Amino acid sequence: MRTTSVAFGLWVLIWAPPCKGSLRSFWVGDVGCDCSIQQQVAKTMGQIGDAEGGIDFAVGLGDMFYHTSNGPGGIMGDGNDKRFYTTFENTYDAASLRNTTWYVTMGNHDYPGNLSAWTAHQHFSKRWYFPHTYYDRIIPMPKSGYNATLHLINIDTPLLLSYDQNPVGQPHGRTVPDPKERQEFLYKAGQMKKWLEKTLAQSTADWIVAFGHHHIWSSGQYEPMHSMVHVLPPLFEKYGVVAYFNGHDHNMQHHAVNGVSYFVNGNGGLNVCSDKYKNRPPPGSKKFLTCGGGFADVQLNATYFHMKFRGQNGQELYSFTTGNPRVQKGIVAAQREPLPPQPTPPSQSPRPSNSSSPTTSNPSQSPRPSNRSSPIILSPSPSSSPSPSPNSSPSPSSGLQPMTAEDKAEILKQLAATQQKLADLHERLKKANIPVNP
Repeated sequence: MRTTSVAFGLWVLIWAPPCKGSLRSFWVGDVGCDCSIQQQVAKTMGQIGDAEGGIDFAVGLGDMFYHTSNGPGGIMGDGNDKRFYTTFENTYDAASLRNTTWYVTMGNHDYPGNLSAWTAHQHFSKRWYFPHTYYDRIIPMPKSGYNATLHLINIDTPLLLSYDQNPVGQPHGRTVPDPKERQEFLYKAGQMKKWLEKTLAQSTADWIVAFGHHHIWSSGQYEPMHSMVHVLPPLFEKYGVVAYFNGHDHNMQHHAVNGVSYFVNGNGGLNVCSDKYKNRPPPGSKKFLTCGGGFADVQLNATYFHMKFRGQNGQELYSFTTGNPRVQKGIVAAQREPLPPQPTPPSQSPRPSNSSSPTTSNPSQSPRPSNRSSPIILSPSPSSSPSPSPNSSPSPSSGLQPMTAEDKAEILKQLAATQQKLADLHERLKKANIPVNP
């Protein structure tokens, strides 16, 4: 059974199959078991990627190398250690998975090994990306038709969890029995916190997506951890991070808290069915939880973020679509996906433009042919007329005049009412056994 969720912000987004302008990525966690689930998930990722024109990048969410018959947990050798090949390079061997960049993060099972080997492996693998235990990367979205960008941020969560550890350590992070070594880790964790806030504050990207190995919110086998809950969500909410992905808990989950989506995606190899801590996340935040091997399939364009969980055989289990919180917070300007031109009603004539250049002077902003439909955007503005050219003066009916607090409150009130109506309609369709997904 597939479940679909739609988030509401200053725009109401109704999901339709993504258009060609999307930036597509696969996300998978806790894969280093050298087991049958890992093999099947890797095979399915490759089959879908190859059949659908490839992907733009992939993300490995930590615990890339467990203790197995192929070796101990972590990488004990150098950047050319055979474990890189047996567990990763030779497993994710489809063309679409080879010919793309893999952004990886370290998990608690990776930390006991040789950390420098992870960085050194970049010299032996064209797809492996790991310059440091925490890092960021700006990824352009040229297919969107705009100068849109994604800011991808990797957080070293085992390092952050040193705040939670007593002198003998905890199982979620790296065991640090030596008090002197623990102080060193605490200092490094503090440096990473400063880096993270500075990076978020200075970002001019359209979208920000963060990832790490450990969860912030989970209803599964592990409870939320203090440093993760108290350090990261306030920063994500302040700077408009749309989503945080993690592994560690070996299932698939979605929690939505204060406008940020938290996706647990730790069943790329191991699988644990548990809802032991179902009452620990904030009430009403849990949107989805299931077990069984799988991965996340994410598409992002100029206007929306769309995530679907796929099972180990590729079946769609859950999907979620939302708009851009950085636009909603006023951090960046909206960049809407081009829509086909609407015919002018016979009773109306087009308004003349004050600009000498045509409004469609930029070819990249003209509608692109596609065999897949674009997202349907319902704007709070009742006007459906095209936006004026940059040199023309906005008219009172153009919808470009400054929005007052009263206007915004009224829009939010209308959107809340619309959301309730859609929820009621969804429930009626569900009771009538009528499919609600496209």
